[in-house]
Amino acid sequence: MIRIERRRNGLSEPEVRSVCNENVRQKNHWLELLPGENRWKALYGI
Repeated sequence: MIRIERRRNGLSEPEVRSVCNENVRQKNHWLELLPGENRWKALYGI
């Protein structure tokens, strides 16, 4: 089931991982720019 989903999405497992890692890096970069309280709100979606 999982393999079929990955193939349908057109990404191999390493590609999926690298996309996820890039999204995390971008999110962390934005969080670093926020002051303390807003950083936690952004992180936890409060």
